[in-house]
Amino acid sequence: MPAPRPSVAHRPAQVPSSQELFWGFAIQGLVCTGMVVALVRLIPYHQQQQQRSQFLQTELARTEAQVRELQTQFQRTFDPQQQPRLQQKATHRLQPHQRQVIWLTQP
Repeated sequence: MPAPRPSVAHRPAQVPSSQELFWGFAIQGLVCTGMVVALVRLIPYHQQQQQRSQFLQTELARTEAQVRELQTQFQRTFDPQQQPRLQQKATHRLQPHQRQVIWLTQP
């Protein structure tokens, strides 16, 4: 025969008084109010950071386009195959041994 189990004394559930409930709700209300105030104060900061981020993205895109343009210009300037064309553009001569003609009076 199994040994009898010892009986466990159950404590009656303690019901908080109305004053304890009031103060508990009041403290939780203050904490919630503080959280809402903090969030409201963070909204303008968040919007400012979003504007800065958008501005920086725009500036980054503009700068990248400028870098690509400068790289293309650099490659064109130092490309040996483009050298005669660049020389012609700079001096208005078709061949390097040609002389430049300057009109003193209009023809």
